[in-house]
Amino acid sequence: MDLEKMSGERKQIPQLKLNQIRFNGKDGEFMYKDILKGFKEENGKKTYEEVSIGKEIAVTFLKIRRKLVAFRKDEKPLTSQEHNTKESLITLYGNSAVEVSDNDTLREKYPMLKTQQIIYALYKGEMVRLIVKGSALGSAVKDEKVHSFYSYIGSFKEDSKDDHFYECHTNLYGVEETGDLGSYVAMSFKAGEKLSEEEMKAVSENMKKAFDYCVEVDAYFNKDKEEIVKEESAKPERTDGVEYPEEDINPDDIPF
Repeated sequence: MDLEKMSGERKQIPQLKLNQIRFNGKDGEFMYKDILKGFKEENGKKTYEEVSIGKEIAVTFLKIRRKLVAFRKDEKPLTSQEHNTKESLITLYGNSAVEVSDNDTLREKYPMLKTQQIIYALYKGEMVRLIVKGSALGSAVKDEKVHSFYSYIGSFKEDSKDDHFYECHTNLYGVEETGDLGSYVAMSFKAGEKLSEEEMKAVSENMKKAFDYCVEVDAYFNKDKEEIVKEESAKPERTDGVEYPEEDINPDDIPF
């Protein structure tokens, strides 16, 4: 029983530490980042262990979230909490003061902000966070026969009772594209086999875990905003109970 949590003595951002999967657009490899193992020393810097898991993998989508991120030269990266839609009230970290606003206002003020889709997914029975960004979300140069993230999600009809992304495997793979910056490999999506009854049990259990966590995070960020801004701005360092690398912090590693 978590007495400290129930007491309300400490107001901490809810945490759900999960390992991560991202796509390397240079070589078309999917990378598995072992967050749960903790960080290690490498060339004088603290980083997480990351290994290639191949150029094509199968996952099952559980829940879709989004966040805003911007890397800045010689400055801390800007990053928001995970949230559901563009209409959500967004808390942006990275400057001397925490900012709370809507998606359009923040992106107008900080044009370098980019959207990342954070997918809670099952990979070989483990719930992970899958990071989808850049051309994988959608691009003008993508072949019409190849799904971007948005077109893939849109291929599941909202009014259908028997057509859901959580009822099948999603095959992830890379396709070569050419843009203004040259050639690269983009993550693409394709619906795979329908899940068995046993697999659907695992989907149900893990989806509830992800959903409950997201509800808890949203409740935290949607309470008294002035109190949160004041509280977070006054902190000299992180006190959310999660260890982070001391250098080169990647917004993808922040579990909210």
